[in-house]
Amino acid sequence: MANGETKSKTAKEILLGAAQVIRERGHVKGHFKGPDGFCAVGALRQADGYYDSYVGYSEAMTEARECIESLIGDKLIEWNDQEERTAAEVIDALERAAASCT
Repeated sequence: MANGETKSKTAKEILLGAAQVIRERGHVKGHFKGPDGFCAVGALRQADGYYDSYVGYSEAMTEARECIESLIGDKLIEWNDQEERTAAEVIDALERAAASCT
């Protein structure tokens, strides 16, 4: 890439990146980002490079979200915020979704 262009990430890269964000920074519920980490959606946004912008998502981010929602059978934000949901479960789902995402 020339002149400062960046290569777009794939859905798989975003899902794996989100898993790493939660692994390194922690997991929260009820909001995208907090002092103790990120929720699953916030981690996807962070991995995609859109965290500080509420002006939409990349196409790959949309695909990543569709992959994980298909795997978990629920809306990601609702699934993440369930009381019993753990960081380990979120990381596992993100990684499994990445493995199944084309």
